[in-house]
Amino acid sequence: MSALTKYQVKDFLFILLLLSLPFYSFNLPIIINLSIQDIILLINLFYIFINFLNKDLKLGKNQLKLLLLILSFLILNILALKNSPDLANSVIKSLSLLNIFFLVFVTIFSINSIQFFIKVLKIIYYITLVLSINGILQVVVYEIFGLYIGGVPGYPFIFSTYLRATSLFENPNLYSFFLHMGYGISLACLFFYKKFNMLKIKFKYILLNHLLILCAIIASGSKGAFLSLLVTFFFFLLIIIIRNKTWPFFIILISPIISLVLSKINILINMVFADGGEVNPRIIYWKYVIIMFKEKPFIGYGIDSFRKVSGIDYIPHNLYLQTLGEQGILGLSILLLVFFNCIYFMIKIFTKTKDIKTLVIATSLVIGLTQMLIHSISLSSLNNPMLWICISLINIFYFLIRSEIKDYDESNGIPRSSYWRGVKKESF
Repeated sequence: MSALTKYQVKDFLFILLLLSLPFYSFNLPIIINLSIQDIILLINLFYIFINFLNKDLKLGKNQLKLLLLILSFLILNILALKNSPDLANSVIKSLSLLNIFFLVFVTIFSINSIQFFIKVLKIIYYITLVLSINGILQVVVYEIFGLYIGGVPGYPFIFSTYLRATSLFENPNLYSFFLHMGYGISLACLFFYKKFNMLKIKFKYILLNHLLILCAIIASGSKGAFLSLLVTFFFFLLIIIIRNKTWPFFIILISPIISLVLSKINILINMVFADGGEVNPRIIYWKYVIIMFKEKPFIGYGIDSFRKVSGIDYIPHNLYLQTLGEQGILGLSILLLVFFNCIYFMIKIFTKTKDIKTLVIATSLVIGLTQMLIHSISLSSLNNPMLWICISLINIFYFLIRSEIKDYDESNGIPRSSYWRGVKKESF
């Protein structure tokens, strides 16, 4: 098998894995309850293992560090099994962390060129568009024709609909994280359209697709998704304004929004922390998490132990607090270190390069990750595949452009953008 064919097979298998992500919860009973995504992930692993035997793999220090952190998190959960109130369930859930490790492992070893990296972003973008249309149709068909074609019952949010779109996913939260990633790519391409048209489509279509993704996020009925989108958008806008030193424009733009927020502060607080006029149960769940942390502060009770320990048949809906209660301070520290590494890589990329192609890609990734991290305040998202795909992509991108960052440092801050010189324009 030639080197060219080898890379083509590897790329095809990873694209197949991306296409399988919406089927994350579609189990195949015939094959020991493995999902479609699990099967394709195993095929990717097998092929990568063959390449590993042939010594045809490259790994950067930052990528190795990410894999070791995830392994440390898994080992910590194994150690916490001795505290688990339901050993059998905890063992099964701990093994689910292997799925995260394998997903990150496959992603890291499947993308080794900037051309394929951009192709991956485009595929995620177009998958997001298909999922957006499907999710919007679920709500529209239900409201207009009374026909149920998917989704879950929910509460009215923005629009007076009692159906929450899930598209092909099991729940709106898995759906919204995919939308976050697509929204990040879309927003970056809108802002930098004239300088680098990564998607290779006309501006009016990018704008239309962007509005489509926004409507899909609203149709998902997720308050956390919508609020994280707003916060991320204004944070991104602030960065643009600071870089361009257009403070008067920022003040004019933000003043009416701040006034509106302050005038409706009680409504916003009730929307986030109340449910049907009552105190949101999540506040109560979070209190139980703190109690769990105080009882087992270092390694916790183990993954997915909240239900058994608290006696509540629910989850806390807060990634950070749930990790603190179930994996202790050590587990939360590992998780935050993964996130902080990504933030560090993004800061380094933004400060060490001026190349517009690099900035567009980095902006796509940072907007997607920021939305996910903010949304995780009201969501238990540890096993969400798109979160770990995004984290993997950031580590990969930093590895791919490390030569450009090195050139910047060696030239006393004068960006050379050397990495892009050898890449043909038409390859994008």
